[in-house]
Amino acid sequence: YELFNDGTAKLFHIPAGLTEYTIPETIDDLNGATYTVVEIKQHACRDADNLTTLTVNSPQNINIDNYAFSHCPSLTTINGDVELHKDNWKYIQ
Repeated sequence: YELFNDGTAKLFHIPAGLTEYTIPETIDDLNGATYTVVEIKQHACRDADNLTTLTVNSPQNINIDNYAFSHCPSLTTINGDVELHKDNWKYIQ
């Protein structure tokens, strides 16, 4: 995650080797500050070849960059209160 001074965080990488991953609504840094996850960055799944299920516990208005799910060939399910547009899916490779 990238953390920003405005209290937001952006997911930039899902670790390799996982089959399931949950994006939390908030994350805490080492000092105990809380950040709201607001975005899934481009190529966030680039190393997650085995990822089949992604759960999004973040706000419904989370921003999903183009190609966020590229190079994630096993992804079949996205759960959570999130709106995905067909343009998000067309970038899955």
